[in-house]
Amino acid sequence: GEPEDTEESELDPTLMDIFRSEADSHLEALNTFLADAEGQETVDYTDNLSRALHTLKGSAHTAGIEPIAHVTAPMEKFVKRARAAGDRADAEVIDLIRRVRDFVQVGLEHLTSDPLTPLEGTDDFLADLRNLHQERYPDEAPPAGTTTPETGAAGDNSLISIFLNEGIEQLLDADQTLEQWLEGNT
Repeated sequence: GEPEDTEESELDPTLMDIFRSEADSHLEALNTFLADAEGQETVDYTDNLSRALHTLKGSAHTAGIEPIAHVTAPMEKFVKRARAAGDRADAEVIDLIRRVRDFVQVGLEHLTSDPLTPLEGTDDFLADLRNLHQERYPDEAPPAGTTTPETGAAGDNSLISIFLNEGIEQLLDADQTLEQWLEGNT
């Protein structure tokens, strides 16, 4: 390759290829879901839909294609939550899934040229999804960065902060631990 294509070299081409071939089948799953939802008021979430979102999120993260991971992760979380509640997808949700499908399609087209460029409309999409998530499942902590001090963070966030605090504690104690270990081993 030419030396000037430094941008591209950050992404592993093998992972990109794997992602591309995987993403095609997941795109198909999203399209099937949307086709089945066509003209229906509500429709059941399917395993295929969940699996497609879950794997897209995971493989986009792994391949380092953040723009796709960025939109599939919160959508997957919403679908998981909705399924846990036994809800069906209605027009609003179906529209969000359609937008995710479009992002993935555009993202795949960008893979060869600019895979790391944020997808147009991402912020609006994430805002709409966050609003819907809070409206439907107000008991859930909104995604990180949106909690207000009064309400405090529920769910995932408190677990994360426990882990973080424990990690910090251990880091702070590291020098003592090391000294004790050295003393015991001399």
